[in-house]
Amino acid sequence: MSSEKYIFTANTEEDTISIVDVMGKKVVDKLDLKSMIKINGHQTSSKPVIGPYSLKIDPQKKILYSINCYNNSLFIIDIFKKKILNNIGVGRYPCEIDLDWEREIAYITNGDSNSLSIVDLKKNGLISQLLLGELPQGLIFANKYNRIYVANMYEDKISIIDCKSKILIKEITVGNCPSYLLLSSDQKFLYVSNSHMDSERGGFIAIVDLNKEKIIKRIRVGKIPRQM
Repeated sequence: MSSEKYIFTANTEEDTISIVDVMGKKVVDKLDLKSMIKINGHQTSSKPVIGPYSLKIDPQKKILYSINCYNNSLFIIDIFKKKILNNIGVGRYPCEIDLDWEREIAYITNGDSNSLSIVDLKKNGLISQLLLGELPQGLIFANKYNRIYVANMYEDKISIIDCKSKILIKEITVGNCPSYLLLSSDQKFLYVSNSHMDSERGGFIAIVDLNKEKIIKRIRVGKIPRQM
C-alpha cells in the first residue's frame, strides 16, 4: 500500500480509521481500533472508547500516528500489518499532533489538561508534559526556529515553545479564540484562525511575523473560522 495514494480519516465516534483510495474514489479498508486493542489483550466496549481524533502519517515507514481523545493516547500503527505497535499515554483529551520528522519527536496538545505532550518516537515514550494556556488546540512545528507554536483558545494567545530547552519562551496575544495555525512555506509567517466562538461577530485570520513575533495584519473572514 502506497500511503501517498490514500486518504486516512479518523472516525471519532466509531473508533475506526477509514482508508480511502484517491484514484478509485472509494473506501477500500477500515482499521477497527477496538478490535486491534482486543487482540492486544485489552477489554472493549460497544460504545466508542478510543476516539481517534487527529492523524499524521510517515509515508516512508508506512506508520500512522493517531491521537485519541477518549482514552487519552497516541497509537503508533503499522498500516500494512494493521497492528498497533505502541500505545502511549498523553494528556487529557488530546486535540492535535505535529511531528519533528528529523528528530522523531511528536508534539500533542491536550485540551482538557491544558498541556503539551512531547513524545520520543524512537524510544516510544513520553519525554515531558508542559503546562500551557487554557484549552490549547492547534499547533505547528517550525523546524527553521526549532519551535512549537500553540493556539490557546480560551486565553486568546499563541504560546511559543523552544523545542531544545522545552521551555515556554513567549506568548503573543492574537485575538478572540485562536483555534488553528498554518505556517507559510518559507516559515516567515504564522496564520491564526480567530474563531470568536459563541459570538455573532465574524472571525478573522491574524498574520504573525515570526521574526518580529508580532501581528502584522488581520483579515476579516466569516463566522467561526477553524481549519485553514
